[in-house]
Amino acid sequence: MFYLVKKVHIPERSFIRSTFDENVDDWVEYLVDQVIELGMGDSGITARKIMESLGNRIQRSIVQKYVPLNHCQFSHNYCS
Repeated sequence: MFYLVKKVHIPERSFIRSTFDENVDDWVEYLVDQVIELGMGDSGITARKIMESLGNRIQRSIVQKYVPLNHCQFSHNYCS
């Protein structure tokens, strides 16, 4: 569909940048803790589980930033 138009404007998603800036330290700390736990070998955690969990944390942070607080009552999956 976009090949029919000469120019496509994709608006800036500033909430993604601000969410990243606000949470990157927490995400890195979580990742380091999980990798240390993986290295210890006692927890049964896998690299795949770590990355899936990190991805879920990032997604939840972005959605919480983007979705208005009064909307959370309807979006219980992301507003915890």
